[in-house]
Amino acid sequence: MMTSVPFAFFAVFGLDRLLDALNKFPPFSMISVNKAASIVLIVTCLWIVPQYLYKRYVDPIRDQTSVTPDDMAGFQWLKQNAEPKDLVQTNYGDGGQWISAITGLRGTGTHVNVLYLDKVRPDSTLPSYVFIGSKCVYKDACGHKASDYLTDKTYEKVFQSGDSYIFRKRQKH
Repeated sequence: MMTSVPFAFFAVFGLDRLLDALNKFPPFSMISVNKAASIVLIVTCLWIVPQYLYKRYVDPIRDQTSVTPDDMAGFQWLKQNAEPKDLVQTNYGDGGQWISAITGLRGTGTHVNVLYLDKVRPDSTLPSYVFIGSKCVYKDACGHKASDYLTDKTYEKVFQSGDSYIFRKRQKH
């Protein structure tokens, strides 16, 4: 947007003068106003506009996403080590909300489409694992903290990548 005003001035005043100057040189003498305007339009559409859209839309979304590469490593660990019947305790405010979609495992703090709330069944199963994501994007929805489980003797840390943790409930002997 900020480049549109200078670009408009260039298009109105500068393009004609630029073509007059270029027509004095043999390789550029065949360029018409229409060809030059087409070149400027193509450069604008293929170079300037994508850069603007990337900075305006892609960067903010990437900064707000809750799943990090560390979380993806944790999801991979769960896929390889957890049983399909296992329930994973998660936070809704970090990458844990996507655990069911990415791993296929059941999670406690996952996103549910409101259209399917009548299909949600209460489950009395206790969680076998606790997943703590490395990036909390909804501060009020990150009640489970890694520090709580690191000091809890009923859980053992089985995976860590950066600030992403997975804890397993210890089996009673």
